[in-house]
Amino acid sequence: DPVSIQRIKEGAYLTKLTSEAQVAARKCDFFAGNSFDQEVKKYFEDEAKLLRKSARVLQQYYESITTE
Repeated sequence: DPVSIQRIKEGAYLTKLTSEAQVAARKCDFFAGNSFDQEVKKYFEDEAKLLRKSARVLQQYYESITTE
């Protein structure tokens, strides 16, 4: 069934994107922790928050397409 195959591919892609976003958020946290400049630190912290939010949205979408 082509629809099932497409969903499997989308699911694999979403899993990869979610994982990459989580890794990037952890890297931003690391860089924020090593930063002495408060402006740079805030920038990395804000980016980490955005990445975590994106990962959550991707995870919710993945869950919605796998429960149908």
